[in-house]
Amino acid sequence: MEFNELMQQFAAKVGLSELTQEGDGVAIEIEGVPFGFLDEGESGTMLVMADIGKQPESADGPLGSMMLKANFMYDALDGAVLFQNPENEAFGIQQRFRIVDLDVDSLYAHVERLSNLADEWKEIVAGYGQAAKVAQEQSAKEPKVGPLAGASFMRV
Repeated sequence: MEFNELMQQFAAKVGLSELTQEGDGVAIEIEGVPFGFLDEGESGTMLVMADIGKQPESADGPLGSMMLKANFMYDALDGAVLFQNPENEAFGIQQRFRIVDLDVDSLYAHVERLSNLADEWKEIVAGYGQAAKVAQEQSAKEPKVGPLAGASFMRV
């Protein structure tokens, strides 16, 4: 099966009556997640990309380095790779597939998994830097009592 035929079948499966193709790529929004599908031509592969979003301005450190480290979580990402688009600084998750290994059902399963991963990472991106801020605010509210305050010890 070729890229265009596979994408037409996929569009029908997800309920799109028409598919807009730009050059070698197709862009579709699925359940609020923007996806890109890129035909890589002679290599016989397709790149599937899901948008995660940009680093929030409230973040207290660069998110990119943490995401690069996460790329080594092979089991958690199941072959996908996190990236940052140099044009718009948005983060995404992508995976490459051989087109000959795909049919509409297997592509749907891969897209569903990538969509779930993208949703998880959207939450991480949106909350990045907030954990330290919340911990500092909570620490300021709690009384400064040591962990052994009120404890008694007996010598045995």
